[in-house]
Amino acid sequence: MSVGPSQPIPVSSALRVPTGARFNWVRAALTSVDSTHFDGALPRVDIVYGHSMGGEDGAFDPARRELFVAVTAANPKAAFLHELGHVVDRFGIGDSSSFATLAEPRLAGWREATIQSQRFAEWKILQQSARDPALIAYLPYHLRIWELWARSYAQYVASRANDTVTLDFLLNQQTVLPTGEVLVYQWERDDFVSIANEIDTLFQRLGWIS
Repeated sequence: MSVGPSQPIPVSSALRVPTGARFNWVRAALTSVDSTHFDGALPRVDIVYGHSMGGEDGAFDPARRELFVAVTAANPKAAFLHELGHVVDRFGIGDSSSFATLAEPRLAGWREATIQSQRFAEWKILQQSARDPALIAYLPYHLRIWELWARSYAQYVASRANDTVTLDFLLNQQTVLPTGEVLVYQWERDDFVSIANEIDTLFQRLGWIS
């Protein structure tokens, strides 16, 4: 994919990555991102790689402008791409006050493609039939529009950058509960095509790719 010339600002220029070999995986992830799209003018965001207090693989704090990835994350690059999706949503597409995915008109095509996907239909069925209390409590969060964006953004970058290791990890993410219920986190390749195409269209309109 060629990257558009209208706003040639590499995404990596906004990320403050600590020095040292310990952060080589961040640089590799940003190489994938930069090969996929530019951005408008993201604010400076600090990368924090450490121990999680809440058990999450990653988090983004918009107030502190910190993108956190846990050292215990099974795939730090996948966690990083997910959280970077939140950064792009709020500060790249949005006006920093809220997530653009909530109401930004330019995301209408992506929202429709996502909601019309087979995987989304499966998630809704699972939500209606879930028996595990933890799953019942988690699914509303799983289906929040900004979480759908972050997961689709991670899959989009891994796909477009031909990062097969990260993509395979994403496609195989699932949780099997004691009740037998299975929560799959990403979209099958064919199911994701229309979503990826809508992200292409969005980024073209933003001048981030050509």
